[in-house]
Amino acid sequence: MFEKILIFSGFALVLVTAFVGCGAPGSESAVATRPAPPTLDAAATVANMLAPSAATAIPTAASNSQNAAATTVPPTASASNSQNAPTDAPPDVIRRAMLAQLQAPRERVTTKITSADGTVTEMLMEFIAPANFHIRADTMELIAVEGKGAWKKESDTWQTADPALAQAFTSARDPKTIQELMDMVVWGDAKFLGAEILNGKPMWLYAYPTIVKGLGSDGGDIHGANQLWVGALDGLPYKLVSESDSAFTAGGKDQIEQLHDYDAVFTIEPPL
Repeated sequence: MFEKILIFSGFALVLVTAFVGCGAPGSESAVATRPAPPTLDAAATVANMLAPSAATAIPTAASNSQNAAATTVPPTASASNSQNAPTDAPPDVIRRAMLAQLQAPRERVTTKITSADGTVTEMLMEFIAPANFHIRADTMELIAVEGKGAWKKESDTWQTADPALAQAFTSARDPKTIQELMDMVVWGDAKFLGAEILNGKPMWLYAYPTIVKGLGSDGGDIHGANQLWVGALDGLPYKLVSESDSAFTAGGKDQIEQLHDYDAVFTIEPPL
């Protein structure tokens, strides 16, 4: 089970790290400082997007999620409205969002995977920098605490885990690993779709296609369509929705939905 989750998690990661090192031509490599959020008129953005009289409820992918708050989009929210649109190019905004996520001191990530065969897997991951995490997926659980070890829970029993299993998750935030994943992907043009509200926060919504080379069920390519919600005020990625060719079922489609929470309060301690 963990092996399959690792594959899906790695695939979800590569979808949202698309522009860390290969954004707009000539973009700089990942650095150790948090990038600035998109250039915008913050006061005008919040006023226009949150004003009840100006917002009209519109069903979106965000409102279909059990974990996402109802979404409203102002009628004037479009790329042509300077008060509701970022001034930076979509690849630059997405790239900086991914860099910001890698520098987040902690985050809680909720992932829902709907496989082509109808299997639904839900995973909750809590991370505290630099290398502490707690992962819950179905009946399995994994905890890693830097300098103390890793533990896996199966059938209500905790046991020491293979350090390599824990390393597989922590290495997902390593710039070298990210670059290796990105080298397998052909990135399409990113587009700004508009402004939305997600869980009470103003967001920029982007879409971009991807092709993952050679990881299909028959050794072929995996074509995907992705949407990413980026915080308008802090530049962090908050939600990813992806539909792609299945890595396990020929002719099928896998769906991934991820929600990120950077304000959650939690601790990660050894279970034994």
